[in-house]
Amino acid sequence: MEFKRFLAFIIDAIIALLLFIPISTILVLTRVEVCAVMLPWIIWIGLLCKDCFGGRSIGKRLMGYQIVDKNTFETPSPYKCILRNLTYLLGLIDIATMFYKKEWRRLGDYV
Repeated sequence: MEFKRFLAFIIDAIIALLLFIPISTILVLTRVEVCAVMLPWIIWIGLLCKDCFGGRSIGKRLMGYQIVDKNTFETPSPYKCILRNLTYLLGLIDIATMFYKKEWRRLGDYV
């Protein structure tokens, strides 16, 4: 896996985690009844929607990457970006596909 691409993901994961802290704090301070299972979804939503703004997350912008459609070379729609990022829910299976071929593409890239 390209180190810069991995670093872009790490930056995005840290940002999603940092978004979790103030949101969960606000929910606790305002005494909003939230099931504990729902709180980690804040992080997942951050990861799922991270590429919806021009095909570039903050991490991708810092590392000089952008998502483009393989066939049209255009920026995919937000719907396609979310669909692509749904494979993060597969965890290690998604990461293992990067090591399967020399192209360093994860399962979400094929979607």
